[in-house]
Amino acid sequence: MQYGTAGFSLGSGTILLSTNNSKMVSNLSENVSYEFYVRSNCSNDQNSNWIGPVVVTAIPIEDCIAPSNLTVIRNGNNISRATVTWNAGGSETSWEIQYGNVGFVVGNGTTIISQFTTITVSELQTSSYDFYVRASCSETQSSPWFGPINLEQTNGIDNSTALMTANIAGMQFDRMTPYQYATTGIDVTILNNSAPINEPRYLWIQGVTSDNLVASSEISLYLPNNSWVVGDYPLLEFDNVTTANFCQVKLLTNPGSTVSTTNRISEGRLTITEFNSDTRIIRGVFSFSYEKFVDGALVGGFRVLNGTFSYQLDDPYFN
Repeated sequence: MQYGTAGFSLGSGTILLSTNNSKMVSNLSENVSYEFYVRSNCSNDQNSNWIGPVVVTAIPIEDCIAPSNLTVIRNGNNISRATVTWNAGGSETSWEIQYGNVGFVVGNGTTIISQFTTITVSELQTSSYDFYVRASCSETQSSPWFGPINLEQTNGIDNSTALMTANIAGMQFDRMTPYQYATTGIDVTILNNSAPINEPRYLWIQGVTSDNLVASSEISLYLPNNSWVVGDYPLLEFDNVTTANFCQVKLLTNPGSTVSTTNRISEGRLTITEFNSDTRIIRGVFSFSYEKFVDGALVGGFRVLNGTFSYQLDDPYFN
């Protein structure tokens, strides 16, 4: 192959030899037009005619610059989630994020591809993590890695959104959270997630008055995916979460006691006031009536009033 600036004479250009039918040419001057010729070398003393010229103008290639200002912050003290943000280095529109335990080797971590400069990472543990980010400027061009930025270890106490209130048979409870929430940090759970497409998935919201099962009350709300929008819904006795497709509630009182107590819901209402998949928040209100049986004997009818819930949609289903 022979090339030179447009108009050069064959024999005065730059010659490159190749045993392949392609060749990378570098160190061209920006915005300068070049002519290229090629011929076959059939033997030591036999060549084909030159084919050409093909004219190419060298254009500048923007460097793929590393992002900057990478920050990683746990979400409202929720031990399992963190918000990761950074600034673009240039005009790129895709980035690769990698994270792992402190000191991990880049290439061996968990990788996330994003078209946005803010992402949420879920299912983190209480341990410390290192985070890196780099720009993806094309299929073959990436910037250097920026990082590591450290996400510090946490003590495992979660003071985030999960909160249910309820007046149960005349007794008011203003801070009900999922069972052992201070340890697990899990707000909600999706049930029946692996079911066929036409069967419902249920969002399970739980609130307990205490982690002491002998002296606690527990309210579990089960919301099918056809009600994952703002609206008002009947709230019925818990049936199942595989074929049923309506909002359900289960009330347990003193589940760890030796006395057998059964609560049967007779009627109820539930209103979802907010279901935001961007901020991952669900909020609403509820109330219901129930009959209480102790060792099989009816002891009376009661009400659950002032029921409210405000939870993060932190199940991996919403990732």
